[in-house]
Amino acid sequence: MKQRYYSKVDAWLFIALAAPFIALVLFFIVPEDPFNDVWGLIIPIIIVAFCYLIIFLCLPCYYEMDGKYLRIRSGIIVKQDLLIPEISEVKDSHDPITAPAMSLKRIKITTKGGSEALISPKNKEEFIASLLRINPNIKCSK
Repeated sequence: MKQRYYSKVDAWLFIALAAPFIALVLFFIVPEDPFNDVWGLIIPIIIVAFCYLIIFLCLPCYYEMDGKYLRIRSGIIVKQDLLIPEISEVKDSHDPITAPAMSLKRIKITTKGGSEALISPKNKEEFIASLLRINPNIKCSK
């Protein structure tokens, strides 16, 4: 049975992702004619391209337990599969390093082989409980 957990989204990240859209709207509200020169055409194109890039790189962001696999997905790039029986430790983290997590309230997952993943499920307790049902040997620490 598949269980899907979506990433928690921090308010600051939502504001940062909304900023290019707001900039685009403000660009067209300016009282002067925004298309009076070449920059008036290039700036909106750059802003729209940046918005699409953010959307394709970040969304959707979720973590799915499917049998013995934890599938981590974020946008079109991040596709990581971990074997749940190989997970040795799960602990809280606030590491700001780039990760498939849309919040700084994260979980650091370490496998027996030493690989790590930083994720931020909306309901951390429920997520960890689901992992422990599959692998009760996971060490949980704060």
